[in-house]
Amino acid sequence: SSTGFSQHAYKQVGTNLTIQYSETATTFYQNINMASGKGINFHPQGGSDVNLLDDYEEGTWTAGVNDYAATYANQQGYYRKVGNLVFATCILAGSGSPGSGNLIVTSLPFTSQNTTAYRAVASIFIWTGVVTGGLQITGSMSENSTVVTILGNNNNANATNLNRSNLNSSGWEFQMSITYCVA
Repeated sequence: SSTGFSQHAYKQVGTNLTIQYSETATTFYQNINMASGKGINFHPQGGSDVNLLDDYEEGTWTAGVNDYAATYANQQGYYRKVGNLVFATCILAGSGSPGSGNLIVTSLPFTSQNTTAYRAVASIFIWTGVVTGGLQITGSMSENSTVVTILGNNNNANATNLNRSNLNSSGWEFQMSITYCVA
């Protein structure tokens, strides 16, 4: 007897086609919903849970600057989480007295992993109104955190915290992107 597939096989529920499979492809015609704790295992023999993709999420978050009491023109953030990896991006713009103290982007959508000496680096694009003194600007996120500290990199390889007073009170805007791991 033959164990091969017929040319095409189908599964229907009522009149709804749910799946079609053949020797070379499987096509799902409906969404696949996973039970809690279940996912797609990428290990060829099943393997351990470290190869299990069991989380995907995307959405928005409200970015902010620490202790900023002036007016925001924009503080929109977007994120995508796949497994334990998060990609977050935001646009921050405002005007008014920025105050003083370190310039920190707050309220990222997930807490970074809590591993000793963990760091994630953010890319910062200054659109307008941020005085950098000619420094290259980056951001750094530490372990067990939901904030990114904005830093200026000196030509002697030392980093300096950027201060909120570097934001122009008549208006400023910058964009940030970061990829980081969560627990």
